[in-house]
Amino acid sequence: MELLYPPSRPLIPWQGTVLGIIGVVEILFSILFLFIALFGIAIGGLFSSFAIPDLGAMIPSLAIGVVILLLLFIGLPLFILKVAVTIGIFKGKRWAVFVTIVFAALGFMANIGNLNFVWLVFSAIELGLAIVCLREPFYNQSPYVNNQSYRPNY
Repeated sequence: MELLYPPSRPLIPWQGTVLGIIGVVEILFSILFLFIALFGIAIGGLFSSFAIPDLGAMIPSLAIGVVILLLLFIGLPLFILKVAVTIGIFKGKRWAVFVTIVFAALGFMANIGNLNFVWLVFSAIELGLAIVCLREPFYNQSPYVNNQSYRPNY
């Protein structure tokens, strides 16, 4: 069956689908690490309560707790941003593609500095997919322009 008129909204390109799936996987890993951090705080608090009340013995567990709390305070806003960006990717928002490009470029540069080649390739693929998405009509829709094709007026 052939369509007489193209759909009024372009379909999501495969690059956008892959970016969205990558975003969902990153969100799931973030939730996993959040639970691991919370579990570490709970276990650290439990074991520190049985420790000898010596200041020298409390400093390592206190330092670990402070590091985990800092990671939570930094990671939670980034987690919320990643959820918003992933939803924006699936809805066709251009800003979501730009935010993905910024974070993928930062990850790419960080992985070059760390010589982490597995994540370097992953960041390069994510960056390339996001750049290709900028050319797709799904991400180039303006709310001010009627995107429907010409239809006869009868």
